[in-house]
Amino acid sequence: MNYFYLSETKKNLSMKKNEVTRLYNFSDAKLIEVGNEKIAFMRRDAEAFASFGLDETKFAELEAKITDFSNLVTDIEKSNEQVQITEQKDLKAEELRTAIRSVMTRVAQKYGLGTARYTNYGTDSLGKQGDADLLVTAKRVVRVGTAHLNDLANEGLQQSHLNKITELNDEFGALLIEQKLKIGERDIQRKRYSAGRQGRIWECNLFASGKIHSHRAGYMGKQRCSKV
Repeated sequence: MNYFYLSETKKNLSMKKNEVTRLYNFSDAKLIEVGNEKIAFMRRDAEAFASFGLDETKFAELEAKITDFSNLVTDIEKSNEQVQITEQKDLKAEELRTAIRSVMTRVAQKYGLGTARYTNYGTDSLGKQGDADLLVTAKRVVRVGTAHLNDLANEGLQQSHLNKITELNDEFGALLIEQKLKIGERDIQRKRYSAGRQGRIWECNLFASGKIHSHRAGYMGKQRCSKV
């Protein structure tokens, strides 16, 4: 039985991405605190631990792992960044839809709803279109609207309306890419959990190696390494 297995993957069906979940039952801050505390205990009792093949080299290696772990970006930071960029992207999408509807009102006045020329703009179910479809639709509206610009002049359509759609679409596309990058940065979260897992394994293995001596400082009972 592997008592030191501290992480698992689960399938996130909505994101189509494997996500790493922490299984040790305390916060990252507590893990850092516990690790540093035990390093201090082991250095204090270095002579007793030496008989188990544990020395300053191993203590320093664990300390380095804990330091690296504490320097990683926190889960809260990454989650908040992703939420913020998603909100910005969604607001920009609504601005873009509003600009498209402004053009389509003029198209409907000229050609009528449901006509071939109206349908050619591809704005059916505009409010339900996903991000990728919205990007394509915006470009199509500009392209077809440009071709019909003279025809729609009497309805008040101007080049500035089409330019505004292009501008908003570019901004929306940039935000969409940034959102994807933030989602990709979940790998940092995975790296953090992995680092925490490795640090905790090191702690538990060192404590297990020194279990005969552990009664002097409570190395094992207090932390329950076999149940993390």
